[in-house]
Amino acid sequence: MADDEYDLLPHREIADLKDELEKLKKGNLPESKDSMEKLSNSINNLLTIFKEASVQMNLEEEEANLVAKHLEPIAEKIDKILDQNQKIAEGIVALADMVDDMKRKQDSPMRRTFQTETTTIRPEPMLQPFSPGPMNLPLMQPPPPMSSGPGMRRPLPPLPPLR
Repeated sequence: MADDEYDLLPHREIADLKDELEKLKKGNLPESKDSMEKLSNSINNLLTIFKEASVQMNLEEEEANLVAKHLEPIAEKIDKILDQNQKIAEGIVALADMVDDMKRKQDSPMRRTFQTETTTIRPEPMLQPFSPGPMNLPLMQPPPPMSSGPGMRRPLPPLPPLR
């Protein structure tokens, strides 16, 4: 009975299916050869793209290393400048404190005009306090006018130029 069910299919169709299966196993079909060639070409193209990408990435990494080497000295110089700016700022604050102390001492009750027999003694004018300028840097005030006479002070030499 089980053999009877198989007799219902034509033997010709079964033979054709067997031949087609054998051709697929051997790879003799023209469509399979074309598709295998296309697949092989696609894989070769992918490998080429990956190789080029690898080379490009290595070049970019080398360039990044070169740039980093060139930026190292600049970063060190910037760090030095930041340290110098901090020291300058601390110096300016110290000078401001000194000026405030001097101003308080000059404004004390002992600071008065004393009369002597021949001349009037007046204390010298106080230095002008600095006011913050652009970028929070102090503005340099011109020195007070020099008095003439025995208490005359010599002017200070000019500051050296900034580098």
